[in-house]
Amino acid sequence: MKKLLIILSCTATTVFGQTFTNSTSAPIAGSTTTCFDITVSGVGVIDAVTGLTEVCLDMTFGGPANAIITLVAPDGSTVYLSYENGDFSSDFGSVCFDMSATNSIRTEPNPYAGSYTPDMDFGVLNNGTINADGTWQICVENGWSWSETFNSASLTFGPTPPVSCGELAGDDCASAPTICDFSGYCGTTLPIYSATPVPTACGYSINNNSFVSFTASGTSVDIDVDITDCANGDGVQFEIFSGTSCTSLTSVDCAPSNPMAPGSYSLSFTPMVPGDEYYLMIDGYAGDVCSYTFSADAGVAVVEIIEGASITACIGDDISLSVPDIPGNTYSWTWDGGASGPLLGDAVTIPSVSATTTVVVEAIGDCDNTTDEIEIIVSSCCDADAGTWD
Repeated sequence: MKKLLIILSCTATTVFGQTFTNSTSAPIAGSTTTCFDITVSGVGVIDAVTGLTEVCLDMTFGGPANAIITLVAPDGSTVYLSYENGDFSSDFGSVCFDMSATNSIRTEPNPYAGSYTPDMDFGVLNNGTINADGTWQICVENGWSWSETFNSASLTFGPTPPVSCGELAGDDCASAPTICDFSGYCGTTLPIYSATPVPTACGYSINNNSFVSFTASGTSVDIDVDITDCANGDGVQFEIFSGTSCTSLTSVDCAPSNPMAPGSYSLSFTPMVPGDEYYLMIDGYAGDVCSYTFSADAGVAVVEIIEGASITACIGDDISLSVPDIPGNTYSWTWDGGASGPLLGDAVTIPSVSATTTVVVEAIGDCDNTTDEIEIIVSSCCDADAGTWD
């Protein structure tokens, strides 16, 4: 008897990071900005699956408080890694910027050694639109009049990279991004923001203010915020403005206290008009550089079907659905057995439903790719009439 031996082999594929390096030592000219190229290939578009995970830099720079370090992607997108951090005497050292690091470059002493979070979240680059292949640059603005030395730098791309916690706040009201959900949104009161004059009614001076916009869904807005990694320990101040244009702003309400030192707070702003657009101003007290993260919100319009997660209907019913009309957006509606193409608008009618159906709405515009869905549960709704007994 012949026996057949079959050997089955399974191969597990692991995705490892790719690191690209510039190890050519070069001078960092005084009183100017010098950029150092790092060529990347074979990575492709970076997103939440595979993207930039680490940026490392080694330089001999006495007094890095006089250095502004930026990372520039091939498409020109720029992230501030370190903005005048450290002191004016000790050397810079060697650092790896990692969004999962425990320590912040902003609050730790130099010379640096190990991993630190940068001044700005570089996860904003892993947005699915940037092709990593090409020339990246580490740029150093040297505030001294003499030269310092670049030693090396590297970029690492790999799986499960950090992703953006929101679009960068605008330097003024006109460039304020629309926040479609404050929960998880974060930012930094960096010195890159200029002191934009506003008609503040909170009794404080403006230093490095920035702006985001939102649409109210109630008569009050409640937001939880965590303030961390303040360079000076002073904190942040908040104020809400209304107005049909940035030239006619009116102060609506201030944060419960200003400034708000590092810590966790619950903010409540009133009065608000549902459906109106507002601007939240975020300012570092006395120019302080702090990180902030919003963890929850109420009273802010989000891309959410007003009728809820599910609704019941009878066969043949016309079902009307809607979402809040958030400025800067339109909405695409699709459903099983629906129209040949999506219907656009902040409201839609599903005609003559005949079976249980899932309807999906997707925002197009400022809240791009934000979705919600609802299930229409359909039954026959038959009413039996057995008549009467004599």
